[in-house]
Parts: sequence; structure tokens; C-alpha cells
Amino acid sequence: METEPCQGMLNTTPEITMSLVGEWCVVCYDGEAYPGVVQDVDEESVQVKTMCIIGVNRFFWPLKDDILWYRHEHFLGLVPEPKPVTKRHMMLDMSVWNEISSMMDERMTSFCLLSGRFGINDMFVVFLSNC
Repeated sequence: METEPCQGMLNTTPEITMSLVGEWCVVCYDGEAYPGVVQDVDEESVQVKTMCIIGVNRFFWPLKDDILWYRHEHFLGLVPEPKPVTKRHMMLDMSVWNEISSMMDERMTSFCLLSGRFGINDMFVVFLSNC
């Protein structure tokens, strides 16, 4: 089954299969969203070559490939390829970035509500450990 191309939006509902290899995606790691390219898939995880964060919605490829396995629940969805901002830095389409930011905010809020943590220090710790 072919994956639908991602045209200017976040696709949060792809079936996680080998058909995702080579597709652009976003994964959650340590409370941050990282764009990258799917390298491999197994029953529980997705291997993604991710970019580094340089600022809000600003990313670059590291000199040494950053390829890790992420559990399916940390796979946020498919995205269009980031666009160049400078010779080295890239950014996601703003509408896609806004969707990702909202999703990350919802994850943090849900976790805080479920865990009963509402203090600012708790929210900071929860946000960092949520993904």
C-alpha cells in the first residue's frame, strides 16, 4: 500500500508499515519535535534519521547522522519536506509547525491532568519527560 504524499499538512494517521521508509516525519524526543526521514520500521518502533534543532521551527542536518529507533507512540506523523531558510537551516511549513506545536501542548496538558501535576515546576519536568 502506497503512503499518500504529505501536501502542506501533518498526517497523524499513517499506518506504520515499511511503506513509510524514505518519508519525512516528525518524532517526539525529550519534549521536542524533530523532523527526519524514516529509515526502517518494526512491530514496535520506527527508525528515523533526525535533524537537529537550532531554534523555534529551525533545523539542520548534523555532521554525523542521528539515527535512532522511536516507539510508535513517539511517531507524531508525516510532514512535507522542510524548506531551506539559509544555506544550512531549514523550517517546516508554518501551518504544519503550528499543528505540531498544538499537538505537543495537548500531550503536555493531558499528561499534567492525568498525573495531577499542575505546578509550574511539575509542568516543566512533565513536559521534558512527556516524550
